[in-house]
Amino acid sequence: IRDEFSAGSPHFTWSLDLRLSDLGEILRRHGHDVGSVTAVEITERTPSLRAAWLAVHGTRGSARLRGNDFRRMLGYETVKSTLFAVAVDREFARFAGRGYGHGVGMSQWGAKGMAERGYTALQILAYYYPGTTLRSPNPRCARASGFHFPPKPIGPFVSEVLVLGAYVGRGKRRTPPAGRRPSVYTARSWTSRRSTTRCPPS
Repeated sequence: IRDEFSAGSPHFTWSLDLRLSDLGEILRRHGHDVGSVTAVEITERTPSLRAAWLAVHGTRGSARLRGNDFRRMLGYETVKSTLFAVAVDREFARFAGRGYGHGVGMSQWGAKGMAERGYTALQILAYYYPGTTLRSPNPRCARASGFHFPPKPIGPFVSEVLVLGAYVGRGKRRTPPAGRRPSVYTARSWTSRRSTTRCPPS
């Protein structure tokens, strides 16, 4: 989806100026000795325009790298996402990017922006997970926790997403502060198609 609600994030746009000498050294440490870096190009993008493959050219050869591997090598806090453009300018590789993260699922800043505009929790989930059906994770767990979610169509991924009508902290249920809307929370293993369902801690 195209996220129209994350503009309030401090990482909505970001930039990075990386010395070519530092880039070459990082690549060398990870087994890609291209010598002195002369060019960096994005050779393939995903449908969401993220860098799927990059080529780094140097005086000793070239390295073809997956975008996610390139980000991991440089550091997730250095290259905040694979949604970027890059160009070599003299001694630097200059990056201009957007967002912070892997680009899959719900944007925390986007959900915050939608809530501040008055969208409900179900509307937020419907936006980020179109086509999903929200259900109680497990009847026994639902009875034990006091939570119940009648089936509601909202999107294709729901195994780790729950909408609670109250704030949750350390397994305890508490009501939102005055004037605050209920929040959207992620539950790690309340339910999964690939593993045995576990109840949340009480």
